[in-house]
Amino acid sequence: VKKRKEQSSSRDELNAAKSELNNLNNKPSTMQTISNSQASGIANSLHTAMDGTCTDTGAILKNLMQLNNQADWLAVSDAYGIKTLKSTFSSDFTGTLIACLTDEIGVTDYEYTAIINKLFRQRGITVIL
Repeated sequence: VKKRKEQSSSRDELNAAKSELNNLNNKPSTMQTISNSQASGIANSLHTAMDGTCTDTGAILKNLMQLNNQADWLAVSDAYGIKTLKSTFSSDFTGTLIACLTDEIGVTDYEYTAIINKLFRQRGITVIL
């Protein structure tokens, strides 16, 4: 039951992000600056950087640096969807991009969390790890 509630919450989060992305893309001043294909590539690269035994924080930062605004973030989040991160040392984790990022680095690597949050603030991305 708990897992179903979490999945439902994740789907609600994705639907809200899609709606916000559509609104932002209707205005030239807030449109995404990356293509949907680029967003998909970044989403896949982020998943690869987080999945498995070691988190590649450098690859995460490199990919997030390609985002220029809130619409870019939302496009990548939409492309990421809901994924499962495999873990060797603890139970697997399933969630949206922000949930996976928070699980992987948001609670353990304060230096990278601060760098990412600063990058997001500078680019008008309203997500905080």
